[in-house]
Amino acid sequence: MKAQLLKHKTKEELIVILNGLLRERLKYNICRATGEFTKFHLFSKTSKNIAKICTVINEKKKSN
Repeated sequence: MKAQLLKHKTKEELIVILNGLLRERLKYNICRATGEFTKFHLFSKTSKNIAKICTVINEKKKSN
């Protein structure tokens, strides 16, 4: 995800995207706990996207 694209979205849209990414990360955690998870790059990619969205949300809070 590009940070520039995220900055143009509303806070509500960002929260919806964040919820989807958190569900995806939970699914990866469950798969990793059962030993079925072999795509570790997806876990780190999801974590980075979550961090980007949280950063944009915090910037929007500070600007208001």
